[in-house]
Amino acid sequence: MQEARSKKQEVRNKMQETRCKKQDTRSKKSGFLLLASCLLLLASYSCIPPKVAIVRRTCVDCHQKEYKKFSSDESQHIPVTQKLCEGCHIPHGAIGALYLKNQGSALCYNCHEKDKVRLEKKNLHDPLKKKDCLICHSPHSSKTKKLLRIAGNDLCFNCHSKEDYQKKKIHKPQEEGCIKCHDPHSSDSPHGLTMPVRQLCLDCHKVNIELKAAHKDYPFEDSDCTSCHASHSSSNEKLLRENIHKPFAELDCGSCHNPSDSKLPLGMKIEGDALCYKCHSDKKESFQKAHIHAPVKDGRCLSCHSPHASDYKNGLRSPEKELCYSCHEKQKKEHKKKYIHTALTKNNCSDCHDPHASEQEKGLKYAGGMLCYKCHKEDNFKNTVSHTPVAEGKCIACHSPHASDFENSLIAEKGNICYMCHNEIKKKSEKFSTHTPLKNGDCAKCHKPHGSNIDGMLTQKKEDLCFNCHTNMEKEWGKDAVHGPYKDGNCYSCHDSHASNRNNQLIDDEPELCYGCHKDTKVGLAAMKHTHIPLSEGKCMVCHNSHGGKIKGYLKRSVKVLCLSCHKDIADKLATPGSFIHKPVDEGECLKCHHPHYAKEENLLLSDNLTLCSNCHEKTDKGFIQRHGNIPLKEGNCTSCHESHFSKNKNLLHTILHKPFEDNRCIECHPDSK
Repeated sequence: MQEARSKKQEVRNKMQETRCKKQDTRSKKSGFLLLASCLLLLASYSCIPPKVAIVRRTCVDCHQKEYKKFSSDESQHIPVTQKLCEGCHIPHGAIGALYLKNQGSALCYNCHEKDKVRLEKKNLHDPLKKKDCLICHSPHSSKTKKLLRIAGNDLCFNCHSKEDYQKKKIHKPQEEGCIKCHDPHSSDSPHGLTMPVRQLCLDCHKVNIELKAAHKDYPFEDSDCTSCHASHSSSNEKLLRENIHKPFAELDCGSCHNPSDSKLPLGMKIEGDALCYKCHSDKKESFQKAHIHAPVKDGRCLSCHSPHASDYKNGLRSPEKELCYSCHEKQKKEHKKKYIHTALTKNNCSDCHDPHASEQEKGLKYAGGMLCYKCHKEDNFKNTVSHTPVAEGKCIACHSPHASDFENSLIAEKGNICYMCHNEIKKKSEKFSTHTPLKNGDCAKCHKPHGSNIDGMLTQKKEDLCFNCHTNMEKEWGKDAVHGPYKDGNCYSCHDSHASNRNNQLIDDEPELCYGCHKDTKVGLAAMKHTHIPLSEGKCMVCHNSHGGKIKGYLKRSVKVLCLSCHKDIADKLATPGSFIHKPVDEGECLKCHHPHYAKEENLLLSDNLTLCSNCHEKTDKGFIQRHGNIPLKEGNCTSCHESHFSKNKNLLHTILHKPFEDNRCIECHPDSK
C-alpha cells in the first residue's frame, strides 16, 4: 500500500515538471514574439518618407497672360498690384459671375467703405444707383487714372448722347472735362453738380462791369443762369438756348421789365397775360373758344413758356410731354402701359390736343374720327359696310387714345371689347358648341374691326372664309363632288357661325336640318310604311358625309361596305366559303333591290317580290320557264324558294328543300300547272 502511494506521488511530480517546462517554453516564445513585433514596428517607421511642406501656387502662376496685361497698364487695382486676387475672388470657385465674393458695388464697399457716404446724397449717378461700379471703372487695370475704362469725356458719352454736347459753341469747362462741374458719383445739387448752379457759374464768371453790361445792367446774381444759357453747348452765341424769345434776342429787356435802375428792375411792366397780348394780340381772339386750357384761361402763360430762352419748340420750359405731366399726374401713371399711342411716344401731346383752346372737349384739335385721320389714312376706313363706331367717328369707343395694356391700344381685351356692344354674341359664347375664334375671343379672325366691303364685315367672301382654317376639307373634297351648300360656300345654311347647343354648331337637329332642303324626303317618309332605321332615328350622317364625297349620294363608303357595316349577319354569311351569292349583292348593287330611305314593301324593297325579280329575270324567257318546270310564274313569291342574298345551294335555293321540289317533281303538287 505504502509503495503504491509512493509511485503515484512520483507520477504526479513528473507531470508537474512537464507542465513547468511547457510553461517556460511558452514564456520564451511570447517574449520572442513581443521582441519581433517591436523590431517590425521600428522598421515600418523607418520606411515612411519625411514630411514635406505643401507649396501653394498663386493665381498669377496660372494667369500669367492676364497679369502681364494688367501690370503693363498705367494704373492697377491695389489687389492686382499686391497679387491679392482673393481680395475679390473666391479661389476655388463658386456659383456667381467670375467667382466673385460678392456682386456689384457691395464687393467694392468691402474696401471702399468710406465711399458709402455718397449713397446718402440726393442725386446719385446712374451707375451708382444701379450698384454697378464697373460701368465706369475697370476692375483690374486701366490706361487711365482712377481705373476709368475710357479717358475724359468719352467715358460719359457712352451713356450721354454726344450730339447734345458738341454743338457750334461749347462751354469751356467741358473741354477740361465733365467733372469740372459734375461729381462723378453723387451730389446734393441737381444733375450731380458739385455745387448749386448759381454758385457754380459765378465761381468762374466773376461779377464785373463787362458781365453786368452783357445783362443790360439788370441784376442777375440770384437768377438761374441755365434758364437762358445752355450748360454744355449751343448753336447760339453766348451759349444761349436754341429758341430765343424775340425781345430777349434783341436785348430789349425794357419791353417787358421795368428799367434796370428802378426799385424793382425785374418787375413786369404789365402783369399776367396782358403783357404777352401786347405782342401776340392775334392770339387773344383765337383763344376764345368753348374749351380753354387752364393756364391760358388763368392768364398764366409762363406756366408753360420760358420768357427768355428754351431748347424746346415754342419756347416751352421743358419737353412737351414732360411739361404736360407736371399738371397731369394721373395721366402720367396711366401712360406707363404696354401699348402707347405713337404721338405719345414722340412726346407730342399737341399732335392731338390744342395747347391753348379748342371747340372740342379735352382740347382736341378736331372732332371725332377726323382727328385720327390726320395720321391714319381715311381711305383705309371707307368700306361698303362700316363698323358703327367708325361710321360715327367714335374711335375711342374701342381704342384708348393714350395707352393700353391691350394690343392695338384697345380699351379691353380682344373679344371682351366686342361684347361691350354685342351682348347677344356673348350669350351665344356660353353655348355647348362654340366656334374656335369666338372661344378664343378672336373676332378679327373672321371680321374686319373697322369695316369691309362684304356683309357682316367679313375678312373674305363667305365661300372662301371658312377654308382659311378648314383647309383639310378643301384638300379632301375639292370643289366638285360636294354637298350643295358646301359648294356654294353657304356654310351658314347648316352651321351657326358663332355657337350652338348642338354638335358642330349645327343650327338644327338631324333630320330636320336636312329636311330644310330635302323636303321630298320628308314627304316620302310620311307616306311610306317601312323606313330605313338610321333615317327613322334621324341619323342621316350614319350613311352620308355632310360636306361631300366621291361616291354618289355623298356616301361615307361604297354601298356594299356601307350596308354590311350594319348588316353584319349578312356580312358573316357572305364570307362563308362555297356560298352562292346573288349577283347584285356580289357587285355591291344593294340599291337595285332596296330603297335607301323608305318603301311600301317590307325590307325596303323597291317593289313587290315578283315584279322586283322580273327586272332582271325575264319570266317569258324559255330557259327561265324550263328551270321552273315549265310552270308559268304569273304570281307568287320568289323568296319562298330562293334566298335573296346568298345560299349554299346552286340557284340560291333554300338550304332545306321539299323532296318533290328537290327532285323537280313539281307536277305532283301542282297538277293544274301543266
